[in-house]
Amino acid sequence: MIAIALVVLAGSAGAAHAQIGQLVSPGPLSKAHASVEGASNCEKCHEPGKKVTASLCLSCHKPIALRIQEKRGVHRNVKEDCVRCHVEHAGVDAQLRPFDQKAFNHATETGFAFEGRHAPLAKDCAKCHKTRSFLTASPTCTSCHADVHKGAPGVDCLRCHSTAVPFKAARTDFDHTKAAFRLDGAHQRVACEKCHANKVYRPVKFASCADCHRSPHHQPLAGVCATCHTTATWKTEKFEHAKTRFPLRGAHAPLACVKCHVRPPLQATVKFDRCSACHADPHKGSFKQDCSACHNETSFRKGTFDHATTRFPLTGKHAAQTCVACHKGVAAMARPETRSIDFRGLSSACASCHTDVHKAELGKACEACHTSSSFKVTTFAHPRFPAFFAGQHQTVSCAGCHVTRAPGVPLRTGVPVDGMKFRNLSTACATCHRDVHLGQVGTACERCHTIEAAKFAATLFSHATSTFQLTGRHQTVECRKCHKQEAADFPAGRGVAVRLKGLSVACASCHQDQHLGQLGPKCETCHTTATFKVVAYTHVNQQTFFVGAHATQKCSACHKSQEADYPAGHGTAVRYKVGTTCLSCHADAHRGAMGSTCRRCHTPVEWRTVSRAFHKVGVFPLEGRHLLVDCVACHRDGVIKGTPTRCYDCHWIRRQDDPYQTRLGTDCSACHRPVSWTAVNWDHGAVTGVALGPVHRALGCDGCHKSRTFVKGSVACSSCHAEQYQSAKNPNHAAAGFPMQCELCHRASQASWSQAVFDHNAYFPLAGAHRTQSCTACHKSNIYKGTPRDCVGCHRANYDRTQSPNHAAAGFPTTCESCHQSTASSWQTSFNHNAVFQLSGVHATQACTACHKNNVYKGTPRDCVGCHRTNYDRTTNPNHAAAGFPTTCETCHNGASATWSASFDHNRFFVLAGRHLTAACSSCHVNNVYKGTPRDCYPCHQTSYDKTTNPNHRAASFPTTCDVCHRNTDTSWNQGRFDHTWFPITSGKHAGNPCSACHTDPNNYKVFTCLTCHDRAKMDDEHKGKAGYRYESSACYSCHPTGKGD
Repeated sequence: MIAIALVVLAGSAGAAHAQIGQLVSPGPLSKAHASVEGASNCEKCHEPGKKVTASLCLSCHKPIALRIQEKRGVHRNVKEDCVRCHVEHAGVDAQLRPFDQKAFNHATETGFAFEGRHAPLAKDCAKCHKTRSFLTASPTCTSCHADVHKGAPGVDCLRCHSTAVPFKAARTDFDHTKAAFRLDGAHQRVACEKCHANKVYRPVKFASCADCHRSPHHQPLAGVCATCHTTATWKTEKFEHAKTRFPLRGAHAPLACVKCHVRPPLQATVKFDRCSACHADPHKGSFKQDCSACHNETSFRKGTFDHATTRFPLTGKHAAQTCVACHKGVAAMARPETRSIDFRGLSSACASCHTDVHKAELGKACEACHTSSSFKVTTFAHPRFPAFFAGQHQTVSCAGCHVTRAPGVPLRTGVPVDGMKFRNLSTACATCHRDVHLGQVGTACERCHTIEAAKFAATLFSHATSTFQLTGRHQTVECRKCHKQEAADFPAGRGVAVRLKGLSVACASCHQDQHLGQLGPKCETCHTTATFKVVAYTHVNQQTFFVGAHATQKCSACHKSQEADYPAGHGTAVRYKVGTTCLSCHADAHRGAMGSTCRRCHTPVEWRTVSRAFHKVGVFPLEGRHLLVDCVACHRDGVIKGTPTRCYDCHWIRRQDDPYQTRLGTDCSACHRPVSWTAVNWDHGAVTGVALGPVHRALGCDGCHKSRTFVKGSVACSSCHAEQYQSAKNPNHAAAGFPMQCELCHRASQASWSQAVFDHNAYFPLAGAHRTQSCTACHKSNIYKGTPRDCVGCHRANYDRTQSPNHAAAGFPTTCESCHQSTASSWQTSFNHNAVFQLSGVHATQACTACHKNNVYKGTPRDCVGCHRTNYDRTTNPNHAAAGFPTTCETCHNGASATWSASFDHNRFFVLAGRHLTAACSSCHVNNVYKGTPRDCYPCHQTSYDKTTNPNHRAASFPTTCDVCHRNTDTSWNQGRFDHTWFPITSGKHAGNPCSACHTDPNNYKVFTCLTCHDRAKMDDEHKGKAGYRYESSACYSCHPTGKGD
């Protein structure tokens, strides 16, 4: 049955497929997509297993895809799939593009707004969109309207037309301001056809007025029409005279044109180079300069004459004066049209206008004091004494000095200038000022007073110039404290004045003596002017007394105030004269037992620390530790006299200090000294015969004398140090069989027992690296006997292991000391190579293997070529082999040199000097040929000889012995110095002349002439009367062989 069903299905596959499509499809497609109807076309829109995607839709609807990409139109902001708005399978007549005409904003969605006469079209889309496709619609006007202008004005119709008015209204409503030529004035009333003939709107010429208007001027005028005409009217309304050569200014500006242009301007030219061309000259030519020098165009009567150009510039109040104030004769003249006006000839002296109130006392130069700004003298710089008229004098009125009055008399007011005196006035202070000092300090007031100080204070006075200089607190005291005003007789007479001279300088004249005459009248001995309190005082002749505690005591500790009789009388004052003995201030603690001279034991530095100096002499001199013991330790209960003086009495009877309980006797001084109780000075060696070394001396007696027994016993080291002998491990003395005579290696004088001084040199000298080795490096397992003494006995392994060089392979002897030194600090060889082959230069830095190949040291060649044959054969600069150089390399090369550079002594064959020093070898030794190289100049320099033209050596038959003129030491071949001594040309008038001056034939230097330089007329004149004179060169040379004239 299944097979039958498959056959039936296979036979009707086409019909079944269509039926399955109808069953699966959600509904028929719209008319727009009818071409993809059917199940076989599903994948054209649907991706298998996915919904409908925008990519498949846009693959067909490419114009929509372009608008989405360009973000324009209704699809400009689309981000979702197409099926959100466009739904299919809703039926054949279904609306695939849902559209709400009322909600659609045509301006926003399309960029074309319905304005003006387009507004009614919004109700019926079909008016513009004949089909349902909106993608091909264009917003340009010509897509709907016919272009009557046929594209002449362009495609932007809105430049002229507006949707707000009918199309034909553009003729009257066109805004010409948006065009390239704006209409203004009379242009606005001109019909369009006047300019746009035959309805041609572009292009129309309008660059100049002449493009439309015919010029009424018979002659072309420079410039543009707008210079004179405006668009308001064609008649001339304005003319910019400023653009002509005569701009109208001031009174010229309001004049009518006909005032100057009597005839039309195109028919007659107006002259304007001088004012007199239009105006009459009232000065009748008396002034040479142009009228503009005095007058201006603002007003012809009010001139702008610059008086500064005359000899009398107007300044200050002169500037405000009218001309007739000085030029009085002009005011009386008639009208300038009928008479000539002349301002010249006036005097510039002040007195010609002003009255001299000084009656010529001060001369005629009024400007020395007065200015034109104000005739009153506000400031005047006295020329004779400028320093005198400064400070307080600056504010003094002129009348203060120039009105005659006696000193101290009040100034009279209202005195006229002619009542003042200006000359021969005295500058002495007393002329004006009264002497308040009544002659005490003379008449030179300027020594103390200055005119700069207020109220003429004595700022210049310095008390340092007087007999009493002010210092310290005196400097702050007011003057009146010492200098008081008094009525007395003064040098200038009796009167009241401040006393300045004759005052006492003694302190007591101002200050009270608080010491009542104890210290005399010289207060400055203790006091200073800085402060009257005594800050510091040094007692005279008491330097030893004022030390220690005395130095820090206050004065009041010794000097106390008390009432008594003093040199100045009875009273209360501080007592200054006191005793200097200790008992005058201090109580005697010893109650007289030690006498009254306290300083024998005590010092002012420290009262309680008693000086033991006095105890160094007498019955029991103190020294050492005794000096540190308190006095009461010996002097008990204050008993000074009768104190025992033996060591035994204090250190055994009073105190049992002897640890040996007098077994060593009672004479302590035999061993001990007061300097140190433990530093025993007993001579152990002299008494016992056993000298103590440093270590032994550091031991106490108990160190050797056990149980404090002093019986004489053995003095051998082993008697005390047998235990150390047995315990010694480095080295093991017992195992090594070392003898018990410790002194063979150790010394009792050493500070440590480990400082053994075994004389190894007696058996094997220790030197170099041996000196720093430990004993076990050679003496293995504590075996000291039988240790080999030759190098190879210990260093055989080093000998066999050495590779640089390999000693065994090279057959080096085992007598190591042949190359190595036992005294060296390392095992580096000290083989004397110079005994076989001297190493120097580069050889000194080479490794041994550079010469000794494969560890072969014997038979190494000692001549250079034996090693350097390859270098000899390879050398090309120069080629040694080709040149046949000898193989004795040391001829040129120096073995001591740091490089292989040759040091060939060329001077042995040919001296190199001058240019030869810098020339390459190959320049002379051509083709590596060194033998047979010529040594004279010509064979090498023949080409130079032949080519030389100045002079031509070949033509002149110069010899080929070049060194006659040239030197091989010259740096240039041009430095030829032919020896012309047979006719000197290196001095005199012949010096410096070129060869051609005499040798006129460059090819023959035997020919010469003197006639080139020596003129015949001159020579004939100089040789008048000379016998045999001929004007020939040979004759000249015969008489003047040295070139001299005599």
